[in-house]
Amino acid sequence: MPAGFYHFLPVDAPALLDGDPTDATLNREVLEQFGLADVLADVTHCPNHCVVTITDKGPNGQPGVVIYPKPSHGEDPRSFSYNANRQTWVPVPGLAEPKRYIGWDKDEPPRPEDLERQRNWPGYLVKDGHDRQWSIPVARSPRASLGILPCDFTFDASGKPITQLKPEYEPLWEAAGEIYDFFHGDPHGLESDVIIQHAAAALAVNYRVGTAELSALHAAGVGVLDTLTVQSIVKSLIDFDTEEEFKKKEPSDNTQPAGDGSNSTPGTQVDDPDTGQRTEN
Repeated sequence: MPAGFYHFLPVDAPALLDGDPTDATLNREVLEQFGLADVLADVTHCPNHCVVTITDKGPNGQPGVVIYPKPSHGEDPRSFSYNANRQTWVPVPGLAEPKRYIGWDKDEPPRPEDLERQRNWPGYLVKDGHDRQWSIPVARSPRASLGILPCDFTFDASGKPITQLKPEYEPLWEAAGEIYDFFHGDPHGLESDVIIQHAAAALAVNYRVGTAELSALHAAGVGVLDTLTVQSIVKSLIDFDTEEEFKKKEPSDNTQPAGDGSNSTPGTQVDDPDTGQRTEN
């Protein structure tokens, strides 16, 4: 049975779980300490969202806990706990000791659907080099300045709706502005490392992955980010294909679509974007 990632933390269960074990919340400070707060942003309760098992001897030879986030498709792995014979484990680089480890089933590395968050924001489907499809949200578009990113709605004194991007998505919206400027301005104005980081951030919207998880997928033989995939992801982020269609239909007047570019701000969303999934060719 395919499974997502397992996460080993060198802590005891009471440090990770707050409350009754039958309905406990994950301690966000502990997750932050081990670089998991963003990766598991939608995993808040155990056992509703994840399974936590205790092990006397983890991949580092020391006791700790294994977190297995339940995939949105509802399928469970063969085992929730640490199993050195069935699983491959790698330490997360850049963390001080004691380290977190990421694991996966040796014969079945995680698929995109095993890593999906509870809520998936539609956009473009991008294939990686292993013919696996990843859903990339549209953060900016000629049809809607905020793409399909989630917003809050209030009203002004006249009763007119005011649309405001949810704060947690503002970094992605800003990143999309930098990507827009890259494709419509100086191609040397954005370093390649930053573009790759923006692609990783776009993947993290719909999937429980960070840089450590993306590196683990590469170690498992199913890496996601390469030259072609990064380009497809960042173009999807700004709805590049739609803009090219608009350019063919409308005469050029050297104007910039509303809401595009890094100098704009997340304001009112005028037009509803097409939220159906499309395949990036």
